[in-house]
Amino acid sequence: MVLLHPEAFECLFEECRAAQLKATRARLERDAATTQSINKKKQLKGRIQAARRQQALFWPKSKRLQLSGVRLPGENGSEIKVSDPFAVQTALKDYWGGVYSHKDIDLDAANKLFKLYQSRNAHLFDFSTLELPSADFYASYISKLKDSATGRNGIPYSAYKADTYLSSLVFSTHTQYMASESCPDRLAAFNEQLVWFALKGVCDEDDIAAYRHPSQLRTIFGSNTDSKIVAGGIAGCLTPATLTLTPSNQRGFCKGRQLGLNIVDLDSYMRAYNVLHTWPNLHTLVSDSSYLRKIPCSALYDFCNAFPTMLHQWLFLVLKVLQVPQSFQWVIWWMYQQVTACSSGVGDGTLLFSILGGVKMAGPLALFYSCWVSIQ
Repeated sequence: MVLLHPEAFECLFEECRAAQLKATRARLERDAATTQSINKKKQLKGRIQAARRQQALFWPKSKRLQLSGVRLPGENGSEIKVSDPFAVQTALKDYWGGVYSHKDIDLDAANKLFKLYQSRNAHLFDFSTLELPSADFYASYISKLKDSATGRNGIPYSAYKADTYLSSLVFSTHTQYMASESCPDRLAAFNEQLVWFALKGVCDEDDIAAYRHPSQLRTIFGSNTDSKIVAGGIAGCLTPATLTLTPSNQRGFCKGRQLGLNIVDLDSYMRAYNVLHTWPNLHTLVSDSSYLRKIPCSALYDFCNAFPTMLHQWLFLVLKVLQVPQSFQWVIWWMYQQVTACSSGVGDGTLLFSILGGVKMAGPLALFYSCWVSIQ
């Protein structure tokens, strides 16, 4: 199945999504008005607030948070604004194609690091007995999925939920087929993605039109739902063993962890340090540099995106070191072959670049981000 008119589909999706959010909020408000239970009213109040936030966050086409165009270098150090779809597409391709290009690693250094890591943590490895997701696993997984923005082929989750039994058999068989070195059919269609470009920071002109240099954007990818279901099935099987291996202080990218707790931890540590330690007045600090050398500093960095920095060769070395079954390694391997990204919401909607580096968002390898942090 192929999406023939991306722009028309995007408009239809926006209208349907806005109507769905409005209907959900109205239904919750009706339920809150008619229920007599105090506890139920409290629950509905929280859900109504969440529905309002969803409405506020949903920006249909032409709103100010949508990228209007890109900034490019002009003459004599100036910048020019470009909004022509073809020119925007070219600028995004030139910059982000390099970010997601193939990059080699120091294999000898990586092997030495993995050898050290394995000697210290091998007793925690619990992947060898894992089995690929069964039809029953997929049936349970598909039944819980909620529709979201579709991938390039336009097929929603509800298409598979219409016949969960048949869909689960198809996905189970397909996963088994991918678990070998034989190249699956139509891999390019299976691994095609849409890419949206989210704005970084806020500019004074955003109320009129949002322009950014390509480097001032964040990439958000949307795979087709069939690819996401296979990824979710594999990730679901790997999760328990991954959590066993995950350091307790790893706050994000893992089930049961909250990335926002990093902010709470940093704030708590800094406040505690300020309470426990006292410093002389400003005049003394300026006149005696020995005090300045004792004051700690919190240095926070934003290195572009986290996901594009991971090298594919490194990702698959991680799987081998953790002794993940070969069947799982093959499925994940094929999910990283012939991966392409087409622009959505900006540009002309055609192919931007191939994904030759980085980790797929919400894919099985995203689970191991916590392990990579501990290894590095």
